[in-house]
Amino acid sequence: MTAKRIVISTYGSLGDLYPYLAIGNVLANNGHQVTIAGGVSLQKKVEELGLAFAPLRPNLDLSDRVTMKSAMDLRTGSETLARKLIFPYIRQNYEDLTLAVQKADLLINHSYCFAGPIVSEKTGIPWISCNLSPNNFWSPYDAPVIPMFPWMVHLPGLGPGPNRLLMQAVRLVTHQWCKPIYQFRKELGLPTPKHPLMEGQHSPHKVLALFSSLMARKQSDWPANACVTGFPFFKEEQELPPEVEHFIQQGEPPIVVALGSSVVLNAEAVYKCCQDVITDMGKRAIFVGAEHTLNEEAKAKYAHHEHILLAPYLPYASIFHKSSLVIHHGGIGTTMEALRAGKPMLIVPHSFDQPDNALRIERLGVGTYLYSAHFTKKRLKKTLCLLLYDSAYAAAAQRAAEVVRAEDGAATASEYIESFVQQV
Repeated sequence: MTAKRIVISTYGSLGDLYPYLAIGNVLANNGHQVTIAGGVSLQKKVEELGLAFAPLRPNLDLSDRVTMKSAMDLRTGSETLARKLIFPYIRQNYEDLTLAVQKADLLINHSYCFAGPIVSEKTGIPWISCNLSPNNFWSPYDAPVIPMFPWMVHLPGLGPGPNRLLMQAVRLVTHQWCKPIYQFRKELGLPTPKHPLMEGQHSPHKVLALFSSLMARKQSDWPANACVTGFPFFKEEQELPPEVEHFIQQGEPPIVVALGSSVVLNAEAVYKCCQDVITDMGKRAIFVGAEHTLNEEAKAKYAHHEHILLAPYLPYASIFHKSSLVIHHGGIGTTMEALRAGKPMLIVPHSFDQPDNALRIERLGVGTYLYSAHFTKKRLKKTLCLLLYDSAYAAAAQRAAEVVRAEDGAATASEYIESFVQQV
């Protein structure tokens, strides 16, 4: 097999980076030259793995609490991400990605890297598009939950006709968001594209659906060249800190609260509610990431707490399987790790793909969800009792884990990539 030069673009949090690191590692091990293009905050993690890195603007500052809180708002988060954090920087994104793909044989493009299709059209480089979550396929036969319209959680049962009409309304609203892209393409002499947030994000060559078949199966209106690969799990070789292992050994398996690298910055209210309810129930919990994100005053409230441990960021693969239940935000990476661990889960969705992932988890019977606006002590306690004491959830979680563990998303995706790049 001829070695190829492959650029993988990404944008977002660590959950957006890790699946591409997993794929990049497989491709590199197979002899290909792999470059990860992303925000400079990701550079250290990429280069530690021996992969090449190319800076790609805009760089999302995950430590900016104000911005992250706005981006994680249920109704306005998607608009904030598109209109304030991505689309205004389409020129810089294009310039950086054009530089990154010089002499490359293939571009593998993240769905939020909107310069990818433009770079392909201008340079002629072939590209493969990737989608980490089912909601990006916008199928009325498998209707996604739209964060800015949370009542749309009830849509899937209405059928393709009503779903199609409501998606058309979403198309009209978001069309206004995309004006910077339309204007930039006009400046470059390119035709008006398909809707960048909908069908325009998909490559005409190959589309990789980088999630488990449990989350969604290919629908008749998906791109014909789309393939469900399974989720590409990134293997972090990291042991749990001694104090975490010690806490786990001191009693029954704890509840693990893991709100992700972006949501966790504004998670104090969720933490407080969890602390009160879990303590009242006589349960134990580990708050992953809280040690680094809570201020000193907040951390003091948990100091020397018998049932609560504030932990640094921990590899989910190492901690989830030692838990009794996982409370998380519903990001696709965290969701897939909880599925692989075979644990029931409670999802507290905020924005983006999280509400849709939460509904799919509920359909599988492995968990349920509470929006943050409904996250009260009474509802939380009722939900935790249901998930912990109804054996159907644990049984469903174990069945789901068997399916997820049998899938090898990184290897399958890499096989599709190598098959394609050898033909171009």
